[in-house]
Amino acid sequence: CRAWPTLCTATDAGVLKKDFDKSVAVHKVGHALHVLDPVFKAFSNSAKYNAVTSALGYKNPVLPQSMYIFKQPRIGDSAVIHQDSTFLHTIPKCTCLGLWLALEDSTMENGCLWARPGSHKRGVRKLFVRNPDYFEKGDKKAPGIMFENLDVPQDETDGLVVTTAEQGKELGFEPLPVKQGDLVLIHGEVDHFSLKNTSNASRHSYQLHLVEGPSEGVSWSKRNWLQYSDGKSFPPLAPETA
Repeated sequence: CRAWPTLCTATDAGVLKKDFDKSVAVHKVGHALHVLDPVFKAFSNSAKYNAVTSALGYKNPVLPQSMYIFKQPRIGDSAVIHQDSTFLHTIPKCTCLGLWLALEDSTMENGCLWARPGSHKRGVRKLFVRNPDYFEKGDKKAPGIMFENLDVPQDETDGLVVTTAEQGKELGFEPLPVKQGDLVLIHGEVDHFSLKNTSNASRHSYQLHLVEGPSEGVSWSKRNWLQYSDGKSFPPLAPETA
């Protein structure tokens, strides 16, 4: 796991600026809390998560990624318009599901989620992959990871930083404010984003991403940016030993 600073609190070199305290500088911690931390591991493998995913038809889901997002008061970073399956891709079909748990009230003021209704029906448009020039050909001057457009109609709003609620609505998105303890399920191909937190309240959330497991004929793409070291497999959701 590693921690990412809120953008405005650090220099380009990743050094904390003197004007900011460490306690409010952290934006995100990830991506293996569900593997490395006993508390998060137990929580991530809860029977409630298993019941929800089973009801949605998942047979053998595995957990490639987990994140704790702090969304700090007044400075919490926005999330650009994106599809989760861009970053967590499976073949022969996309099976990514986001489990977004509100640890505090998520409001219009502190940067709640926004989603574009019906966008999940359009399919994934691009992938975030390992660059073969870097990983296979050994060109260390090449970027290690990159976006690759698929041969489908693209959307000019991909990667866009939305700055106002009015702009989000004009682009066809709707806000999803939720209360503390609510769980938002995010289809891997739905367009979503969040605005910057300019309020005095933080917006903590815990996010798990799962995909269907290999026993169901689904494979994790070997081109995905995220790969466990030494060929390790992703842990299953609610394993028998948990």
